[in-house]
Amino acid sequence: MLKGELSLAEAARRRGVSSATVANWRDRFVDVGKAGMDRSLPGPDGGQSQTERRLRTECKELKLALAEATVQLRIWQKGSAGIPERTYWRRLARHRAGDPAKGPWPAPKADAVEATAAKYAADWPAWGHRKIAAMMRADGCEVSTSTVERALRRRGMLLPSGFRADRRSWARLRKRVFRDPPRQRNRVWQTDFSEFETARGGIWRICSVIDYATKYCLAATVTPTSRGADALACLRRAVVEAERVLDLDDLRADRGEMDVVDADDYVIGQTAAPIAVVTDNGPCFRGGTFAEAFTGDDPLLRHVRTRVRSPQTNGVVERFFGTLKYEHLYRAIIGDGNALAVEINQFRHTYNTLRPHQALDDRTPRQAYLTSRESQ
Repeated sequence: MLKGELSLAEAARRRGVSSATVANWRDRFVDVGKAGMDRSLPGPDGGQSQTERRLRTECKELKLALAEATVQLRIWQKGSAGIPERTYWRRLARHRAGDPAKGPWPAPKADAVEATAAKYAADWPAWGHRKIAAMMRADGCEVSTSTVERALRRRGMLLPSGFRADRRSWARLRKRVFRDPPRQRNRVWQTDFSEFETARGGIWRICSVIDYATKYCLAATVTPTSRGADALACLRRAVVEAERVLDLDDLRADRGEMDVVDADDYVIGQTAAPIAVVTDNGPCFRGGTFAEAFTGDDPLLRHVRTRVRSPQTNGVVERFFGTLKYEHLYRAIIGDGNALAVEINQFRHTYNTLRPHQALDDRTPRQAYLTSRESQ
């Protein structure tokens, strides 16, 4: 530019600066010469000035500090989930020293069952890893629950830990209902109605009867109303189903016994105990039609109503309705009442014969119902 080969504007364009900046550089070069310019301006060979080197050094230090802070934040977040403080500082020191992270460790058992567990999870998407593991063990696979959990986590098929987290609290409430919960079949039944709205056929009522000890679903009907006649029909169907499964002509042969006490509360003998049918206080269960099931000289059933606003007292059948809806009905488009009845019968078969139940030591309700008397 000093020789007249470049104009002021052309020199500014090539350097990517303003014309005023180039004019200042020109005046400084005239005053201090090339040695003074090398300490503050980029050289013609692409070198860096002292100011630029200082800024680049500071930028590098900031990047390192940001990376370290990011690592500390991640470790601290994991630490809030259960990592001890000593582990946190040990990992931080390893990171600062530049040591490579440990792992991943070999997991041959998870590798061996990963594909099989993924297939089960795809077939039963509403089931958690515990039920998947129980199903695999029932089919002959020697696998632990934790191994199935690791295998499903790899595939991203593990259900969230908060999935239906309220079930445990409801289970504790159900256990508090009885001072000595029944452990044999046909001692306590629970029944109730639940509503379900279909896509084109309006709202339908589902009535179910569940055996308390074995969780076996004895009957499940679909009706447009929830009257006493509907509840009585479902209860009678449950009696027929229990006699069919147990191959009995009269279900009274499978009843338990209860103590007979005198006026001073002394036990003077025992007699056959009717099956307790637990319901809520809905109008369909308080009427005379439903009471027909508990009449006669030797009634098979006796009626027990829960306290007002105590749904946990009838928790087993309420839990069944939740399982029915969340694991099956909500996952399909159901058009009308006939389609709803088909889906409920299909789920009832799956629930009784295929679905493992944690409260039954991973047995199915049918297995528990058939072996209840022999195991006592």
